[in-house]
Amino acid sequence: MKVMSVEETAFYIKNKVNNRQRVVVSRCGDGEYFLMTGEKNAGKELHTVVGPLLKQAIRKKGQLVCVPVHNASIENDIWTKVANYIQKTGEHELYGTEFWARWDLDNNNEIFYKFFKGKVLLVSSLSKQAKDIFNHFETYSMPPYRASSKYKEALRDISDMAKEFDNILFACGPIGKVIIPDIVNTTNANIIDVGHILNVLVKHGPQSMWGRLNARRGKVDKMVSSILEKI
Repeated sequence: MKVMSVEETAFYIKNKVNNRQRVVVSRCGDGEYFLMTGEKNAGKELHTVVGPLLKQAIRKKGQLVCVPVHNASIENDIWTKVANYIQKTGEHELYGTEFWARWDLDNNNEIFYKFFKGKVLLVSSLSKQAKDIFNHFETYSMPPYRASSKYKEALRDISDMAKEFDNILFACGPIGKVIIPDIVNTTNANIIDVGHILNVLVKHGPQSMWGRLNARRGKVDKMVSSILEKI
């Protein structure tokens, strides 16, 4: 098994897009890890409900599963523990690293914006906020809490819609990582787990340290402008 670095993941995705190859990317972090191991609830979900679904989902082929940035040389590093668990459970030959989109947005936005082009479906609890900025989006709203309660309904609805789109973006917590591999064979669209980056772009909901730092530096508006200019 190989885990690509952040930069390698970004260039891997860029090469696929440039060669007109389909891209399906999901990402798993500590929240998904806690749900799968049953250590505690996370991501506003119950581990007893979502944990087993996640374990099945990360084993499914046709997706690049991205793990957290980690340093294996640090003893008892939580991120190394998470990455190792995901690799062992998923059993894929190749993994990415989840901050590839951050890296791209910090370095001229050569890749990320491409998933905002054409016919785009966003699956998120932030559908309204996103559509206020990216008004060409079609949206499918998910609950902000325990989105898994809508799992079967959402899977049915999105499967029916998916073939109409060029790009499908997910930002709906752990259940999004379950739905992504479920719809791989129902559409030819790129499917991207954008996660917390949507929170940053629409300035709504919990913010990562990266998001807060860019907001203080006034960079978020520039990121949004760059995406809008390029699409």
